[in-house]
Amino acid sequence: MTHRATDPNGQGIQSAEWFRQTYGDNAKGRCEICDADMVLRVAHPPHTVTHFAHKAGSRCSSLAQYRHAVFDLKPSALDLDNGKRVRAWVLKELYPVYLKAYSLSGRKLSWGDFQRALIDANTRGIFDYAGLEPHYLPYLLLCLHPEHFHDKTTYDTIDAYFVLPAGMKHLDDLWSKRGEVKQLIWKVSHIARQSRRGAPQSVEMFTEVEAIAIDDAPFYIPTWVASAQAKLEPLLAF
Repeated sequence: MTHRATDPNGQGIQSAEWFRQTYGDNAKGRCEICDADMVLRVAHPPHTVTHFAHKAGSRCSSLAQYRHAVFDLKPSALDLDNGKRVRAWVLKELYPVYLKAYSLSGRKLSWGDFQRALIDANTRGIFDYAGLEPHYLPYLLLCLHPEHFHDKTTYDTIDAYFVLPAGMKHLDDLWSKRGEVKQLIWKVSHIARQSRRGAPQSVEMFTEVEAIAIDDAPFYIPTWVASAQAKLEPLLAF
């Protein structure tokens, strides 16, 4: 389940509660990852909030059991010479590549897990996929990471992972068909939230999805940095 979906009537990505208020309890939205229709599920407090769910039989990469399926797709072509160049580049730029993946992960990706993902990518032959550009590697490695990222705050227990776009025929479609394949990865966070109201033991279960654009910047800047800059600006005025 997810807390948001794309409005088929052109209103962009909206929350499940927005869909309920706008279209009623039988509203339908479109998954931003696989583009399939999803059905609205109205909240049943205190355990669930209003959310969208995929239909039975969905193989969307946002679903934990299918998040690695895209890595089993055969490449459309191989380029061994480019593979050698990419391997040489990643060895030379090893720590910057890690820092990019680390920042994307919200500072959760360990150095050891990064190396294991790198070895896994090499074992799968991904470096030899035709047309692979180095700046895709941090995103691929993060999505290839086998474990979930866990976090805990005062009220939330979070279990998260990262996924690539669904619906590709070949993994290399990601960089060879940029006009057709979304240049995004998504952070999928399954959250158990201790209710701040009602019985202390009541817990709400829901899923948040965050889209992250693929780019060639040396590191990832989280969205909250902009608000931090705005707060600091008057304090650093000169």
